[in-house]
Amino acid sequence: VTSRSSSRSLSELMASPARLSMQGGHPRRGSRGERSVEPQGWEARELDQVCRDVGRIAGQKFSTVREAFRFISPDSDGSVVRSDIHCFFRAYGVDPNMADKFFTLFGGGDKQGADWTRFVEFMCPYIQPDGKACTSPP
Repeated sequence: VTSRSSSRSLSELMASPARLSMQGGHPRRGSRGERSVEPQGWEARELDQVCRDVGRIAGQKFSTVREAFRFISPDSDGSVVRSDIHCFFRAYGVDPNMADKFFTLFGGGDKQGADWTRFVEFMCPYIQPDGKACTSPP
């Protein structure tokens, strides 16, 4: 894992269909009916900064992408619960309220988990800038 400044902004990553699907008729729904919210303005910049900070810290703490994501264990359906997202971000010194924003962004709700694959695909470029280990979830 190496530290880096992301060369793509949060909004660019979110707009990429391979990253997050923000299509559909309802602005709070993703492609499978998950709840997700596309951040705007200052919130997008704030989330981008958190991602950059996580990438920097992961590069200092861990030598592999797998180690950087070891705090999260997806359920059999490929989702992660809120406490897993909190644990992941707590390892990088991120406030629980900010972790909740990410949980919601990736389709998490009261009775459903966030999409593990989408979360990893989104965070991986910040954690592994060369993208070598980012082709699939660790």
